[in-house]
Amino acid sequence: MIMKKLVIVLLVFTIGIGSYGYPDTTRVKVDKNEVVKIADDNQGTDISIGEKGFIKYNDKDDTIKVKIGKKGIKIIENEDGTSIDIIDLDEIEDQKDFKYKRKFKGHWKGFEMGLNNLSTEKFSLSLPASDNFMNLNTGKSWNVNINFLHYGLGLIGNNVGIVTGLGLEFNNYRFDHDNTIMKDLDGMIVEDTSYGLPLEKSKFATSYLTVPLLLEFQVPAGKRNKRLFFSAGVIGGLKIGSHTKVVYKEDGNRQKVKDRGDFNLSPLRYGVTA
Repeated sequence: MIMKKLVIVLLVFTIGIGSYGYPDTTRVKVDKNEVVKIADDNQGTDISIGEKGFIKYNDKDDTIKVKIGKKGIKIIENEDGTSIDIIDLDEIEDQKDFKYKRKFKGHWKGFEMGLNNLSTEKFSLSLPASDNFMNLNTGKSWNVNINFLHYGLGLIGNNVGIVTGLGLEFNNYRFDHDNTIMKDLDGMIVEDTSYGLPLEKSKFATSYLTVPLLLEFQVPAGKRNKRLFFSAGVIGGLKIGSHTKVVYKEDGNRQKVKDRGDFNLSPLRYGVTA
């Protein structure tokens, strides 16, 4: 019976990815429903979640819009920093949320924010002198996770089950000095100081499509079907894009330069979570 259920889950979560014409468009489908659309052209990258886009990310304007209930959240990063605003629904197209009725209800959907930093192989936050150009402004190096779809499969009643789903992860790494990074002729990541001007902003950004595989335990907690839960497992990631962005002033005019590339990042990655 468990094997049969696992086969059903795999069939439901068959992901189709295809590219169509110009601009470069990638569509991710779950069970014939389009849940992610990624359009990339020379103006930037637009990522839309859901058939009517209840989550939208615009790479050109560094803007994320998320519908939560009857309100929305708009995150904008500009020269003055990162702002988070509560917005009305007329700024986000209406979209029916994904709903699944099941005995076991897992937990994955949600909105997360955090800060990024770099460490050495020995987990020290102090980088060696040769890598000082990678020092970050941690307060402006943010992480945003938007987990927009989940599915739970009960293994032991409604107390133990497997949880999977889909999400998006955005990472910004804000450099602390007047430099950016580049690939040299040998394929190594090195410091780039070619601008020769004070930089208003210099950052490295990545975006991933994420898929979790979690084992979740639940126990009753009080009345009204409230439950405590604990889950642990792995999260896989498919790299959607990566780029550097530099903002500076030249002759009184603000200039913005983006450089897209792989920067030696693997297209696939995984991590553990609990």
